[in-house]
Amino acid sequence: MALSTPTVDQLFGGLPASQRLARFEAYKSSMSEKINENLALKAAGALNFSKTEGVIKTATPATTAINALTKAGASEETIALFSKSVEADVAKNSGPWSNSNPLDYNPGNVGFTPFDLQDSIEFLVPVMTPLRNSIPRRKAQGQAVQIRQITGYSNSRTGGVPNLNTFFNSATNTSTYNGITLNRPNTISYSADALVVPFVENGISDSVEYQAQYASQGFTDLRQLSNTAAIYSHMLGEENNILNSTSAVLPIAGLSPTVATAGTATGLPAGTYDSLVTVSSSFGESQAVAADTITTTSGDSASVTLAVVPVGAVGVNVYLTDTTSGDIYVGRTTNTGAAATPVIWASALANPSTSADNGSSPAYTFGGTALGTAGYTGMISSLLGNGATAGTAGYKKAINGPLNAGTPFGEINTMLVEMWETNRAQPGTLYTSGRIQAALLAEIQQQGSATSYRANYMTGDDGIIVGGAVTGITSPVGGPALNIVAHPFIPEGVVIAHSTTLPSPVSGVPGTATIDNVVDLTTISWPQIGMSWDLSTYQYGTFVFHTPGFDGILTGITTTL
Repeated sequence: MALSTPTVDQLFGGLPASQRLARFEAYKSSMSEKINENLALKAAGALNFSKTEGVIKTATPATTAINALTKAGASEETIALFSKSVEADVAKNSGPWSNSNPLDYNPGNVGFTPFDLQDSIEFLVPVMTPLRNSIPRRKAQGQAVQIRQITGYSNSRTGGVPNLNTFFNSATNTSTYNGITLNRPNTISYSADALVVPFVENGISDSVEYQAQYASQGFTDLRQLSNTAAIYSHMLGEENNILNSTSAVLPIAGLSPTVATAGTATGLPAGTYDSLVTVSSSFGESQAVAADTITTTSGDSASVTLAVVPVGAVGVNVYLTDTTSGDIYVGRTTNTGAAATPVIWASALANPSTSADNGSSPAYTFGGTALGTAGYTGMISSLLGNGATAGTAGYKKAINGPLNAGTPFGEINTMLVEMWETNRAQPGTLYTSGRIQAALLAEIQQQGSATSYRANYMTGDDGIIVGGAVTGITSPVGGPALNIVAHPFIPEGVVIAHSTTLPSPVSGVPGTATIDNVVDLTTISWPQIGMSWDLSTYQYGTFVFHTPGFDGILTGITTTL
C-alpha cells in the first residue's frame, strides 16, 4: 500500500506539545539532507538500486577516505568539512568517481586521495660478500699480528731449498752438531719467513634527524633503517677491502706514457686533445702523467704504451681534454701491454691530479686529496705486488688480450699446472668478473666442433631452452673441480685461483686467509648533542693472507662483452 509521511503526533507523541514542532522540523531537515546525499552518491556512481538486490553501494576514493577518517577517530567537524568538499566537487564534476577517472578525487588538490602504501620499504641494494662469508675470523690483541712460517725444507721442492740425498753409509757418513762430528745421515735445511701485519681501523657513520624520525612514524623506523644500512655498508666495504685494498700507492717513476691516435672506438668525438694517463691498482688510480697531444676523427680511438708497468697495475686510463671546448673524455683498458686501445670512451667530470695520487691506495681520493688513512694489503695486491713490494703469488701472468678461443681454458689450465708444479697447490675457487665468466662460455660455443665440446639442448612444450654458464672447471692435474664465482668487486680482466686447503696434513695454518680483529664489526650510538641520532660502525683488525704462494692470478684479460 502507499506510504505517507508520519504525523507529528505519531513521531513525537511522548514529548510535550511545545517541543513537537521543533523536533518535527529537524526530522524533515535530516530527511532532506539524506535524500540529497543519496542523490549525490547516485550521481557519482556510488549508489544504485537493483530490483533483485536492492540498494547497491560502491566504494569510491571519497567514501574510502571518509571511512578512514571515521575509523581513525576524526572529529565530526573534520568529517563534515570533508563531506562538504565532496559535495562541492560532485557539483563541479558530474562524471562518476572511479580509479579510471582523471579526477581520481582530489578535492581542491588538498591530497585526500588515499595511497596504497606498502607496509615496508623495499631494499634493492645487492649485498654480496662471498669472501667475507667464507674467510675465518679470529680474535686478536695488540696492534699487529705476527706470523712465523716454514716455507720449505729439504726435498719439499719449495722455498728454494735444495734437495737432499737420503741414502747414506752409516760407517762413513758424518754430520756435525754443536761442533761435534758424528756418524749421522745428512742434515736437512729450512727456509722460513716472518710476517708482521699491522691492525687498521674501519668504520662508517650515519645520522637520522629528529624531524625525519618522527615524521616517518606509522610507516617505518628510520633509526632501525639507518642501523641496517650502516651495517650492510660496512660489510660491503670490508668485502671490497679484502679483495682490493692496498697499503702503498702505485709508483709512476719511469711511466713515460705514449699516446697516439689508433684503432676504433665509440664515444670519442673528432677533435684535438691533450692527454693524461693514470694506471689502476685494484683499489683506484695512480697520479696522472702528461702525455701527447693527438687529433682524432669520428670513430677513432687512442692507444697508450707504458715504458714501465708498475708492480700491482691491473689497468690503464687515458684522459683526453678537448683543446677547444675543454670537454674531458676517459677511456679505460685492462691491457697494460704495448699499444693498448680503449674501445669505449665516456665523458668525465674532471681530470685526475698530476701532483698527487688519485686513489690507488686508501690514503688518497680521486683528485689528489690526502686522507691520512692506511689500508691493509688485500688479496690482489698480495698476489701482484704492492708499491715497491713484489707479489708472492704462486703464479701470475698478464694476458694483455682476449682469452685464446682456439684452446678453451688454456690460460687457466696453464696456471693450474704451474701452481701444481710449484708447490702442489690445488685451488678450489676461481674468482673473476661476470664478463670473463661469460667469455669462458663463449669459448665453448664458438669452438665446440673444433675442440670436441658438445652442447645439449633441452626441449619442451614451449620450445628449446638455450643458454648456459661455466660454473666449474676441473684441473688438468686432478683434484676437486674449481667453482667459478663472479665477484661483484673484482677488477675487470682479473682471474684469481684461490686455495682454501693445503697439501700438508699438519700445516698449522688456521686458514689460507683469516680476518684477525681486536674489535670485530660493532655499532656505536653516539650521545645526543644535537637534533639527530648519530651512529658509527667500528672495526679494528686486519686481513691476513697466510698462503698467497698457493694462489694464482691472471690479469689483462680483455673481452668484447
